[in-house]
Amino acid sequence: MSAVPANLSRSRTASGQVTAREPADRTSPPPSSNHRPFDWRSDRAHAFVISATLHLGLGLVLAVWTMQPANNDLPLEMLGGLTTGTEPVLWESTPPILKLTPQDQGSSEPVDPLPGFDPQLAFDTAGTPAPDASIGEAAGAASFETAKEGDVAFFGSTSTARSFVFVVDLSGSMLTNRRFERLVRELTATINALQPGQQFSVVFFNDHPLPLFSPRAAQGLIDASRANKQRAIRWIKSRKPDGLTNPDLALEMALAMRPGAIYFLTDGEILDADILIARLARWNAASTPIHTLAFESRAGEDALIRIARDSGGTYRFVR
Repeated sequence: MSAVPANLSRSRTASGQVTAREPADRTSPPPSSNHRPFDWRSDRAHAFVISATLHLGLGLVLAVWTMQPANNDLPLEMLGGLTTGTEPVLWESTPPILKLTPQDQGSSEPVDPLPGFDPQLAFDTAGTPAPDASIGEAAGAASFETAKEGDVAFFGSTSTARSFVFVVDLSGSMLTNRRFERLVRELTATINALQPGQQFSVVFFNDHPLPLFSPRAAQGLIDASRANKQRAIRWIKSRKPDGLTNPDLALEMALAMRPGAIYFLTDGEILDADILIARLARWNAASTPIHTLAFESRAGEDALIRIARDSGGTYRFVR
């Protein structure tokens, strides 16, 4: 009897014969799984939605950023006089308009031209000096006189003129003892006291002149309207002292405006005072009185007394 292969099963027929048959399928069905077959249509749609969302978000961020308004409020710091940074105006880059050719007495040095001012501008000439203008007390503290009605007072120095230019020190020494803060308070009070019909301007100086509203400087005197006074005071309060003391060009600018009077205040020594005084004699053809004030320091007192005396102004020492 032949052997039945091991992989075959045996079965018995009705006649009793044993036959071989193929074994039953013993293969187990695949285990169940949560894995979902790849559906390209569904997955691709999800990827598209995610990509579109990311691009839309990025686009919104860029749109908001680019729509921010540009900051054009640049600080006005120029010539060492601006608070939060302003590049100094280079006066040398402006072609001089007012050209002065006479020579200084005893010197071959030509007179510096006045940059940026047009002598043809119509300046106010209505102001007249006080009839009793005289040299103030130089040896001691200033004997501040009481201002009369209609007078304009600046640190006790008074004038009946109708137009003024305040030429005031903005050098680094004005930070000493908070001098500049005191100056701003007094100058603000004086400007606020000006009446309609009067005119004024301000020229700060350190190494260079810094006329009112620089870098877009006012051309000449401005009316003492409420709006002009408020704007001028805001500009004054935005200045920051630094640099050295050189009032020459500032005084030249002030005289070119032909005001009724000039107030000239400094706390420093005036270098080359003889040259400056000789220049003032030529620049001041209208005999505008220059009221000088030595501010908490007598370093420039001698020159200030001479400037006041020669111009018919007054001198004060401000403690």
